[in-house]
Amino acid sequence: MKKQIIGLALAVLIGTVPHERVEATLITGSPLDATPEDSTDPADGIGNAVQDQTKDSLIVGAFTTTTPTRRSSVFVFDLPSVPSAWVTNASFSARLFAKQNTGSVDYNVDLYALRISDPTDGNPADDLVLASDYGAGTSPSGTLLQDNWITLASGNVRNQTDASGDAALLTFLQNNWVSGGRLFLGANADTLDFNDNGSGGTIFAGYQFGSAEHASVTDRPELTLDIIPEPHAGALILLGALLMLFRRHR
Repeated sequence: MKKQIIGLALAVLIGTVPHERVEATLITGSPLDATPEDSTDPADGIGNAVQDQTKDSLIVGAFTTTTPTRRSSVFVFDLPSVPSAWVTNASFSARLFAKQNTGSVDYNVDLYALRISDPTDGNPADDLVLASDYGAGTSPSGTLLQDNWITLASGNVRNQTDASGDAALLTFLQNNWVSGGRLFLGANADTLDFNDNGSGGTIFAGYQFGSAEHASVTDRPELTLDIIPEPHAGALILLGALLMLFRRHR
């Protein structure tokens, strides 16, 4: 009888802890999911402006209009309103559409976790992409998730974080979690040399990703989280009742 009661209690508990894979809400609409750039002095590695991406792409690399600029890409996600302990796995992916003027590209793309903002803290400015989120060619403030996430050898397909990138992302989320917060991930060129890229008049040399504005949902960035809720209160109450029955039986 003892084994039967304990077995029933375990079955109740296990049955009330569902494994659920959810996708964090990808934010769409200007001015989120954007491209910060270093335009005033492209050699100083400091972001000066944010290019709003209202169409379908984000840019990492060199871009020239009248003056050379360097750009990085920031992907933005709304996190679910759950405790951090419930998040057990995390993964990020983005659709790489093009590598343009690759003869002038001598850099790879590193992936960073930049920050998590709190939309309820009364400071709406930091819920948007900021110029300070820029980090191309420098070491941006934030946590490196995956070095050389994208390289010249990467295919023009959806590229996902590897096992080490997933683990680093999960650690960052658990250490910095804000329930219902807003996650900012940054894709940055690791060694962008303007002597070869931009200053000579190159229009664009770098990488182009599908953004949250892309018409095709399957080509938008994705943040996937595994969430395992804690045992429900009802299950704990039932377990207590079972233990009481067991004591009475003894």
